[in-house]
Amino acid sequence: MLSGQLATTITKDGLELKGFWVNKKSDIAVFHSHGTSGDFYTHNFIELEADKLSKQGISFLTANNRGHDV
Repeated sequence: MLSGQLATTITKDGLELKGFWVNKKSDIAVFHSHGTSGDFYTHNFIELEADKLSKQGISFLTANNRGHDV
């Protein structure tokens, strides 16, 4: 089971976007931006990517964008 937390940001125009943050307190963090109509919670490879980075001590953030779930 991957350990992390949900992250939320509100854009200037009021759109709420969610993400998932794995904080390894590292000097390096990888940001994963999926395609325009995808999302971070239904693509299984994102958990694999986060797990591999986490095992290397690298922080990881994946987040939805304005086109998610279209």
